[in-house]
Amino acid sequence: MGFIGVQPTSIPLTSSDITDGIISTAKIADNAVTSAKIPASAITGNFPTGSVLQTITAHSNAHTESASHKFGVNEIVCLTANITPSATNSKILIMGFLQVSTSMSGTVEHYGTKLFNGSTEIGKGDTTQSSFGSSNTEMHSSTRGDGSTYAGSNCIPFHFTDSPTTTSQVTYNIKGYASKSTDTGTFYLNRGGYNYNSLEGQTATSNLTLMEIKG
Repeated sequence: MGFIGVQPTSIPLTSSDITDGIISTAKIADNAVTSAKIPASAITGNFPTGSVLQTITAHSNAHTESASHKFGVNEIVCLTANITPSATNSKILIMGFLQVSTSMSGTVEHYGTKLFNGSTEIGKGDTTQSSFGSSNTEMHSSTRGDGSTYAGSNCIPFHFTDSPTTTSQVTYNIKGYASKSTDTGTFYLNRGGYNYNSLEGQTATSNLTLMEIKG
């Protein structure tokens, strides 16, 4: 607009000159605000408790083995995955399965899994029960051996909810084993105990899924 007299000095408009709420939604262009300008906390903070905030997966189809295997001596890390929780009250849902087998110098008594948050075992069985004896094995999940020295592939599922109470990266390790009280043998992942036997020579996969659940 026009003016009379000396033109006033131009002063840049700052955010303090704009009253909260003075700019209506209709005045903001549709492409003015991008997702890069919206912090993740502004989105996830509105999710209800129990919502899935992120998912991490690990998959293995490789045929791997460990010789001289005996429970408690060299349990095998079969799957590993890292996840960084967004809040200290988040839960981590751990689920998946291992496909394992063995060739033992004696028949296999059982196969099992153990779950670890870093080096700390989680989700393990209760060893205080009267039914648990000194010759028993503590584990997260297990299945009975099939009574043969060269075993077919066995699928062992696992499922557990952990509370890491941190926003730092957490590493979850899934260990597998096959056990005979006194004998040792070779532990196999994703294959049967015999490569050349049509009954025990399956090929399979092992999988791990981590889900951050809002607390």
